[in-house]
Parts: sequence; C-alpha cells; structure tokens
Amino acid sequence: MKKTLSFIMIYMLIFSSILILFNSAQLQPFPDMKLYPGELLFSGDKTYEKLKELVDKHPNRFIGSEASRSSAIWMKDEFSRLGLDVRFDEFDCYVNKFTVEGKRTPANYPSKEVNKQVRGINVVAVSSGKTEEAVIIGAHRDVVGYIQGAEDNGSGTVSLLELARVLCSQEHYYTYIFVSFDGEEVGKGGSIDFVKRHSNSQIKLAYILDMTGYKNANSIGFYPYMTAKGASPLWTLALGNNLLTEYKLSPAYWLPSYNPEKNTLELFNELFNLKIFGHINTDSAPFTEKNIPAIGVMAAENIKGMNNTGFGYREVHCADDTINNVSVKTLELTGRFSEQYIRSIELNSISRKLSSQNYIINGSKYLSPVAIVAFLILVFTLFGVLIYLTFRFRDIKVKDYIEFIRSQWAWVLFLVVYTAVVVLMFQVLRSDSIKSIPSIIRGGFLLLTAGLGGLYLVFKRLKYLRDKGSQFQYFINMQTGLLNHLYLLVFLGLLIFVNPFKVLCITVPLFLFIGRMRYQTKPFKAVWFILFGLWSAVEFIIMKTVLRDIIYDSASFKSNMVIFLCGILWTCTFIYGLCTPPVPGRDKTLREGVNI
Repeated sequence: MKKTLSFIMIYMLIFSSILILFNSAQLQPFPDMKLYPGELLFSGDKTYEKLKELVDKHPNRFIGSEASRSSAIWMKDEFSRLGLDVRFDEFDCYVNKFTVEGKRTPANYPSKEVNKQVRGINVVAVSSGKTEEAVIIGAHRDVVGYIQGAEDNGSGTVSLLELARVLCSQEHYYTYIFVSFDGEEVGKGGSIDFVKRHSNSQIKLAYILDMTGYKNANSIGFYPYMTAKGASPLWTLALGNNLLTEYKLSPAYWLPSYNPEKNTLELFNELFNLKIFGHINTDSAPFTEKNIPAIGVMAAENIKGMNNTGFGYREVHCADDTINNVSVKTLELTGRFSEQYIRSIELNSISRKLSSQNYIINGSKYLSPVAIVAFLILVFTLFGVLIYLTFRFRDIKVKDYIEFIRSQWAWVLFLVVYTAVVVLMFQVLRSDSIKSIPSIIRGGFLLLTAGLGGLYLVFKRLKYLRDKGSQFQYFINMQTGLLNHLYLLVFLGLLIFVNPFKVLCITVPLFLFIGRMRYQTKPFKAVWFILFGLWSAVEFIIMKTVLRDIIYDSASFKSNMVIFLCGILWTCTFIYGLCTPPVPGRDKTLREGVNI
C-alpha cells in the first residue's frame, strides 16, 4: 500500500504541476522595449505603383520559369538603383512538375517521374552598417502556377524594395541584407539555401514579409514563432506587441488552434503541439529551426470566426490573387510597422529573459519561461525519484546490483550491437542506391533479418537464465533495476539531439508505467505483454509523427543516433521484460515471498 501511494503521489504531482505552472494567473504582459521615435518614411503609394509594375511585367513567377528569372533581374535592377551591392545566389531543388505550375498531379502518374530539378534564384542586396552583424529582411518572390500573385507574395516583394529605400537612406548600426527568396511555395528552397550559405554568419534577426497588402486587413499578424526544431527568442514578439500597443491594434497569430483566452490545459496543449508538431509556413522557418531569431509578418484581418489566423478567406494560390485584393492603406500600415520595428532593434539591449526560447503566447501576454523550465525540471526530477523508489521498494542491495551489472555487460553490448546493425540495415535499405528495389521487398527483408536476430537473442537469453538456475524474484528485481538505468541513460542521450518535449513523449510511458511493471504469475506476465505491445505501437507512431522531421533526414548523424537510441529502448525493454526465469506457480510464489 505504501508503495502504491508513493507512485500515485508522483503521478498527481506531475498533473498538479501542469495546473499550477500553466495557469492563466502566471501570464505576464510583454516587457517594455524602446521604440524608434523618429519619422517613418515608408510610402504605401510608391509601393503600390511598384506592385503594378511587378504583376504586369512578371506574372507567373513560379520557380524555374522564365518569369522567375526575369523578375529576379528586375529586383536586381531595383536594388542597384538604390546603390546596394547586389548578387544572385542560385540553387537547385526538386519540385513536383505539376503542382509548381498550379496543376493537379494526374491520377496513376508514375511517381518516379513526378519530380523535376529546377534552378531557383535568390536576389541578395547588402547595405553595410557599423557592424557585420546582420538584420535579414526578406520576402519570397515566387508564386504557384500561372497567376499574378499580387498578394502572395507580390505585396511582400515590393514592400521589401520600399524598405530598402527608406532604411538605407539613413546611417544604420546593423548591416542590412535584403533577400528576394525564390522557391518558398515549393518547400522554402530559397531560404533553406540562404541559411546553409550563412551558417557561420552573425545574424541579429531575420524579418520576413509575406502577404502584407490584404485590403481588408485591420491589424498586423505574426506567423508561428516556434517549430519542433527551434524557436525564436521572446524579444522578437515582445517588440512587435509593444509596437501594436502603440498603434492601438490587437495582434493576430497564425496558429492552428489560436485562442487569446486559453485555459490551463489549452496553454499546455498549445505548447506541446508547437514543440512537437510545430511548423512555420513562410521563409522564417529555416532560420527559426536553426534557433536564429526570426519573425514572419503579414497583414491580418483580426476578427472572430477566422480562428484569428489572419488568413481568413483571402484569395491566394489561385487566379483571383490579383492586385484588386491589395490596398495602399494596408501596404503602408505593414510597411511602417516593419520600418519602425527594424529601426527599433538597435535601440534595445536584449536581456537574458528576453532571449529565452521557452515561452507561450496568449493574446497580448505570455507565459514566463520560468514556468516552463520549472515544469521540465520537476518532471525530470520525479523520473529520478521513480527510479529511486523502484530500488527501495524492491529491496535491491547496492552490492548485489553492482555484481549483477558486471555479469550483464556482455549482454548489454550484444543488444547495442544488434540495434546498431538493424539501424544500419534500415539506413542502407532506404538509400538512393537501392531505391529501385520495391519497398515491400526491402521492408520484408529488414523485418525478416531483424526478427530472426531478435528471436536468436531471446533463445540465447532464455538458455542463459536456465543454465544459471536463477531465482525468479532475484532476477526480475535486478533486470527491472537495470532497465530503469538504461532508460535514464537513453533519456539523457536523447536530450542531446531532441527537444525536451519530444523526449517526454518518447519516455513518459517507460518511466511511469513500463518501468514500474513487475509480475509474479503468468496472467500478470500476459498483462505485461499487452502493455508492451501497446507501447510498441505508440513508439512506432511517435517515430512516424513526432520524430518524422529527424527520422527522414537519413544522411545526418543526428537521425542515426535518434533511431539508434529509440531502438535501444525497444530492444532492452523487449529482452529484459520477456526473458526471465520461469514464472513460479502460485504456491512457490507465496513460499518465496514474492510481491508485486
């Protein structure tokens, strides 16, 4: 009873910490930041005239098209007239040859022939400041198919030109790099290429303009600030919200479930969704995923009934995306907001609190990073307490446990080697060199070889235990202790490669349930097998969803290590949970004093 109450108390502490730390009472107003007080020069009229020229002379600007190249040359000429140093950064990427032109892929079209390689062009213009540290101001130029693309994203493109004109007319501290990105509509190819080229550069901020001219807009909207791979620091949104307060406007956030009046569980759920599944649908994404400060800005219609995404019923990615949907007033609103935002950056020194990437937004307030970090520390600490209680309640002596570990090092090594071989086969079988082999054959070969190897390990383990003649009670306790320590080591290993919230998804069932299981009869062992099967299914789903962005990056060391560590969790749980000395009968169990 004492043991059961101890575990229940830990589970209750974890749940109550969510109710306390993610309570709306913990929300705080954004910290004050200095705002640029001078005259704003951005002209909506000039921007609108440039938009007319862009959509009249260069419609149909999908990546790889003649219009894409001609519009790049037009942008280069416009930047050059402003006295900026301009260059082309060209890159190759693969696109669906139908969808890039706004068409549907024909049914039963051979999948190997759907994609084609195209060349994209980023137009990069530089205005040097007093420091090499750069503020990137960017907007994608490409469209989907044969359309004007006036709002998405002709409006952002011409706003970029006008910002270059006004920002470079005065002396500035940061170096300004203006980038007309290509390939945003086909996977953000241009911004991904830019981030790769500038991986060692000092970047203060990437400020992205995307759909900044919508005629019915009444506020400024922000694209998501967090993804499963990274997050933009708090100051990027604090500065934006400070400006909106001065403009007497309410912010809009493009979030799938955005609600400015979230309750406790909704706050926690949104944080988890962003940290685990979060993505950004504009060119700020590649920067944010590398933890480079970035913010995406749009013109937003901030009204009820549109989920406050600011997207509303706007006509984009279709022939109706014309200049008729763009207004001078909106271009000037988003343009002057952007000008003041960028000029304000150099007025502020960023505190440690404002540099935090652990926060969640709720309307005009935010949940403090302290609450989120406190939650993570508490949960990780309670995991450690669970392991301690496992040893205490099972009366595992330190001396005996150390001796058991010494006897098991070879087995742990076998499991590590087996897992590494399976992971290696998995990576080889999905490599480009053998993709010509049907996937069902490759998958079947992997399952067959991994399955036969696993059965061999089970056979050897059961034989080892039978030869040892070990007592059931002793071995089940020791194996559970070893399994919990292996969980802890893998947990720490995953934290190196994956954000803490994804690690929680992977390991919570192990620490809270699987690692606590023990059985003294065959029916209890059957229950354990059912739970193990359910957990295996959950882990497979996690690998396909939560870790999808990592798992499918087959060439990276990070991907291989995450797959390997997850494989170790499954292999060790399977072997040390399945393979025990024979479960004693009820009478023998009672004589040995076995308890759950």
